[in-house]
Amino acid sequence: MIRTLTWFTIGMLALPALAQEPQRIPAEAAERVVQFLAPEFAKLASPPLKVELDPKRAGGISAGDSRAVLGILDQAFTAESVKAAKEKPVAVGILLMLGGVPAVEGKAVPSDRLKVLTITTPAGEVRKLTVLWLRLKTVDGKLNLEILSNGDQALLTVPVSEVTGGDSPVVIDPKEATDQRSKLTLTVLGKWQVTLEAVAP
Repeated sequence: MIRTLTWFTIGMLALPALAQEPQRIPAEAAERVVQFLAPEFAKLASPPLKVELDPKRAGGISAGDSRAVLGILDQAFTAESVKAAKEKPVAVGILLMLGGVPAVEGKAVPSDRLKVLTITTPAGEVRKLTVLWLRLKTVDGKLNLEILSNGDQALLTVPVSEVTGGDSPVVIDPKEATDQRSKLTLTVLGKWQVTLEAVAP
């Protein structure tokens, strides 16, 4: 993962990709990426959740010339949605992974359980993005985040913690990163946080 400073392009946008430390994707850059991806995202067959991407509420990190994670909230998701999740499951948004896949108990989720979005940039580069849908669900009185992809069954379920982290819509922080795996802390609306693991595919 440690490389010289380089760039990778998604759509019409070059995202800064980093060498030694993961770098946050600027809000304006994340917004342009979502605007480019939205039409392609809409073409995905049989999504497990109905989600309308909100370009102004996206955030993520890039690390290396071909690795990134981008979280995008559903247009309808608000703090009130979290309260509603006590009664029924609520869509949060999606998580896109470039150069990585989620892990369950340290092992990569099998490829047949993952939905992949393939795009071609104006420069002719082909990028394969793992698409993960996020849903809040209360089980036994505890709030959890379910992660789905290719099918209605959750790939994994992680507990949600309440935190005080500002008002950014989506913040992703890597922990214990190596060239093969990294723990990712995802904070939504500055108040709700989960931790998951991503590994090289």
